[in-house]
Amino acid sequence: MSSENNEQTQEFKVLELGEIQDTKLLCSLLYPDGKELQDFTLKALTRKDLKVLKNETLAKQRPLQWLKTAVETVVDNFDGAAPKSVVNHLSLNDTMYILYRSHLKNFGNILPDVKYNCPHCYQDSVVQLDLNKVLVDYPTDKCYSTDTFDFIPDGKIEISFKDSTFVVRKIVFRHVVFGDSIKYESSFKPNQQSTYVEQVYSDCCVSIECEDGTVFDSSQAKMICFNIINNKLSVKDSSKLEGHFSKRPGVRNYISVECPACSMIADFRSPFFYLFPQKL
Repeated sequence: MSSENNEQTQEFKVLELGEIQDTKLLCSLLYPDGKELQDFTLKALTRKDLKVLKNETLAKQRPLQWLKTAVETVVDNFDGAAPKSVVNHLSLNDTMYILYRSHLKNFGNILPDVKYNCPHCYQDSVVQLDLNKVLVDYPTDKCYSTDTFDFIPDGKIEISFKDSTFVVRKIVFRHVVFGDSIKYESSFKPNQQSTYVEQVYSDCCVSIECEDGTVFDSSQAKMICFNIINNKLSVKDSSKLEGHFSKRPGVRNYISVECPACSMIADFRSPFFYLFPQKL
């Protein structure tokens, strides 16, 4: 069983987090054997769990590893499957969504004592955030973490392979899952952001189809795709490709905040680490 969802036709409805009552993944998992996982059961957190979640050193140095640990800690099971066997197959957006839902279950909708610097008056203050007001791009139809999409470049792309030259017609990608994102984190350096993105996108390349009907797949496609993204993609097509990858259901990681000092409203992005109490 396979799933394919053309990004041009996928639509979302915008809901507030407090409106969503089910405990289903935004992007279902579809295993190679055809088993589908969609529901997740959250744990009632203990003080021991919170000590694991409050590993500030890990959160700062390897945030994706912290996020993986956090999901494995707050989830009891995914349709009966153990979290450790599932987390790498989740969409990255679902890992974030799960943490929000865990806070609602264990601590309620208010995130208290959040430090806020107003972008209008530049005053520092402490605010409360209502997580129920966080916006979620919720899928109108069932989608899957590894849905594919066709990327058709606007510019002409020629590739050379084994002494032959081909013109690319389209590249088929699957979407990024959490395991793709965390794969290179240990070797990532801040000045290598673009290389990291290129590598992750290339790993998601399923096949490359050329104008003459030649199709590259598997490891060949990934190798060629890395070269295309790194050396041959126009700025316009790079932006277009990034847009395809970003069109996923998920939590919009910001909340509108009214400044206590000047009453101006701005969007505030809150680190996921602070979704859990600072004091145990």
